[in-house]
Amino acid sequence: MRLRTALLATLGGVSLGASPAAAQPDNPKAPLSVQLQPCGNAADVPLCILKVLAAKDSGEMLWRDDALQARPALLAAAGVKVEAAQQAAGSDTARLFFGPSDDAQAALRRAIAREREGASADLALGAIMALPSGAPELPLFFADSQTASIRLLGLQAVDRAARGEIPDLKPSPALHRAALAAWEAELAARGGLADMLTDPGTLATAYAAVGDAGGATRAVALEPRPDKRALILAELGRIEDAAVAAARLERRDLEPSVRAEIERLQARQAAAASATDRHMKGELARMIAEARSGGDEKAARQLEKMRGVMASEGAPPLPPDLVEGEIDDRLSALWRGLFSAAGKAGRPTAARPVAERLFRESPPPKVSDALAAHIEAATAAAPDLAAPWLDAQEKQLSRGGDDQMSIRVEAVADGWLALGRTDRVEALIARLRSGSVRHRRLAAFRLLALDRPAEAQALAPIGADELLRADIRRGRGVSRLRIYLAGIQEPHLRSSLLGTCEHETQQALLWRELLICMEVEREAATRPVQFFVDADSALTALNLPASLGDLTSARALFRFALDTAARGLALEPNYSDAFGGVMTRVGVLAYAKAELRADGRLPKSPPPPQP
Repeated sequence: MRLRTALLATLGGVSLGASPAAAQPDNPKAPLSVQLQPCGNAADVPLCILKVLAAKDSGEMLWRDDALQARPALLAAAGVKVEAAQQAAGSDTARLFFGPSDDAQAALRRAIAREREGASADLALGAIMALPSGAPELPLFFADSQTASIRLLGLQAVDRAARGEIPDLKPSPALHRAALAAWEAELAARGGLADMLTDPGTLATAYAAVGDAGGATRAVALEPRPDKRALILAELGRIEDAAVAAARLERRDLEPSVRAEIERLQARQAAAASATDRHMKGELARMIAEARSGGDEKAARQLEKMRGVMASEGAPPLPPDLVEGEIDDRLSALWRGLFSAAGKAGRPTAARPVAERLFRESPPPKVSDALAAHIEAATAAAPDLAAPWLDAQEKQLSRGGDDQMSIRVEAVADGWLALGRTDRVEALIARLRSGSVRHRRLAAFRLLALDRPAEAQALAPIGADELLRADIRRGRGVSRLRIYLAGIQEPHLRSSLLGTCEHETQQALLWRELLICMEVEREAATRPVQFFVDADSALTALNLPASLGDLTSARALFRFALDTAARGLALEPNYSDAFGGVMTRVGVLAYAKAELRADGRLPKSPPPPQP
């Protein structure tokens, strides 16, 4: 919603006078939703979409797609000229973002070709092992982002291809095993340091997917961060082991890896800053010389002053609380990950060691932030510990300031609800009703949690955003959206409510309700730009339902986007402002591919790797 607001604010000053000219969906400067207009009634909708996308970047995006690349006839039908697409893929900008993965995949092709020519798996793998082991060369201002290893990306590509993610490449089981072993050795030589695509956790999942439990265990041991080791174990289904390991972790156990990571980041940033400094000083020297040669001494003196300021600036000091803050963040992510894994596995008590620790660290009347954030999961993990803790906390409600009381009330109420003790929540609400305004508001939110919004609203004012969020999460959908909007006059608050509506429905995968949110927003649109921004949002939202195979919802979103853009065109037929970036095209491509899978022109997506 913030992006949409920014777009409207930026484009709001553009003159959009009506024009009698006909709409031009083939105008490259028009929004994507306009260029896609002919696809609404096309005999072959997905092919029509591919043709529109191919025209935007010489077909580079389609050519890079693994599934489409394995179907050259389909690319040709979409108008993709391979040579032009490859030329676009070789541009400096494309190489910046895709160079490492391009090089890795090219090496994989060579390895498979060598093996088919009779080379052993180890010899064939040499095509990948010849790749650089370090990070790719990046331009000056990206220099502090160098974390990837091209060689590791190549080894990971073997695993991806073995699982069917690269349709036209199929390594042999021997080549796959050799790549996993080389990946493990490479990580060991690097002290387990790698980017998120090739780190020990990814390797552990790859080993587990082929049934190599020993390999998975070795991969976990390569992870230098103790908190991540526990999370990897949880992802592998070893939740009890992960919970025991996590519960034993102390802050001092995390500090070395936190400091080491900060130091590595500082070193990369310092190197980038040094290179940038040299570059800027060189540019300033050139500009000073040009100014003086042109007789502009005033400009030269100003540039000299800028150079002096640059020389006096040093590296910013390390914030003293950075390490402690990072440790807090890592512990919070660890508890969240373990409770989530246990809940998804249907074994909430598997996380009991973590719950025991959190209850132990919060003796009444104290309620730690960690326990407050995970009280329901901790209660489910250790209900026998939760009940007496909740009793003790409730007795302390008269103590402490308002902030501490708010945390305690929320924790106690949520804990009793997790135990199914609505009677205790009702008693707590009754106790709060006669208190201060702050207490009544706390009671109102507890009533909302009990799915009694009318009572809650009568007791204390609750924002429309909170009411709608509760409706969606309690299964009531967005039926009351218009009622809530009717009570709001301020445009920014209406916009906020509609943003909540779209965000919450997408999070809950409620596509029909999302369309209602978008329809209500569209009703208020009066300027062409508003319609085009709404259409762009619908196209972007296509990605998830299309990727999940929900074609009914994806088709509805696609039709909504085209219809919305058509309304904008009715106001301004020659509108030209091609906003809507990569994520919009990703959503549209995901929809086209879903249609192609449905009619058999593309294979079904492979399932994700299962540990």
